[in-house]
Amino acid sequence: MSMGLSVQFEPARSYAKNVVFIDGITRSGKFWMVHFLYQIENIEHVRHDPTMDHVAVASFFKMIGDNVAISLLQGMLNRQLYENLIGRNLNFRYADSSSVLKNPDLQKYLMRVIGPDRDPQETFSELKESNNWFVFLVHDWLSHLKIQLEAFPAMKLIRVERNLIDLVYAWYSKGIGRDRMAFGIRIKSNYGSVPWFAFPWLDSFDSLCEMDRIILSILTLHQKAKETYETLSISHKKQVLFTSYEEMAGTPLDTINDIATFLGTSVRDSVWTFIEEKVFRERNRSNLTASREVKKQFIQERASHEVFSRLEDSVTKYENSQLS
Repeated sequence: MSMGLSVQFEPARSYAKNVVFIDGITRSGKFWMVHFLYQIENIEHVRHDPTMDHVAVASFFKMIGDNVAISLLQGMLNRQLYENLIGRNLNFRYADSSSVLKNPDLQKYLMRVIGPDRDPQETFSELKESNNWFVFLVHDWLSHLKIQLEAFPAMKLIRVERNLIDLVYAWYSKGIGRDRMAFGIRIKSNYGSVPWFAFPWLDSFDSLCEMDRIILSILTLHQKAKETYETLSISHKKQVLFTSYEEMAGTPLDTINDIATFLGTSVRDSVWTFIEEKVFRERNRSNLTASREVKKQFIQERASHEVFSRLEDSVTKYENSQLS
């Protein structure tokens, strides 16, 4: 290599016109939201590449340059788009919410799997011309939504929120927060390895009890998402649609209509069967409210008074926003 030669990654070519990311805190109902999207026209099967979350976090902390992050994100997305259209690496594990076996268009994807090999250029041409929406599941992008908008200027993002009491209880029940290794993406610091979102309270991480760690984690992610959204331009704010677990459970048809309008497509006839599913009777507002009182007591018994009070304040604001 010549001395003084400067090189950088080149942005990847964009193939798809319509890309929508489903975002939210872990256990907020993102995978459930996928099945809401399947009730509208022109929706491709959901894909999930955790490495895209890693790249976004690395960019947030300036561990990698912007052009590197943009090129990597674009390249990962293009690969996923291509693989979706040729039926490669689809999830056939039935127990998973993202399983293609649960997609109402299963037959279409089976034909892609068993069909003849395709010319890559023809596939890329199809991507450019397609009016379908390609769906990606991501984690906590709204907490640091900058490089993603640069990588995908026309992207849309559906943010799924959920009552913080339910989130805290779900994290505790799943063991998220039981040790340092349970949080997913971690960073190294003078205080050891910690989840990336714990940077505002690194010095107290080890001294916190399990429940306090979980509460502070969720409060941090929730607040960062609110702050980031407020910094977006008016045009970028229009690329974000907020919904909630409670709205999905209580008014599913309204939620689906909102999504269809947001994406400029129409609702499928299958929606009437979907909203009659047993899950909507189990997750009605009265059931959610009743179970939340039990969860709240459970959390309070295991959290410090100071941290629990902060949780209560945030829950009150969240519940008031749901009523407005």
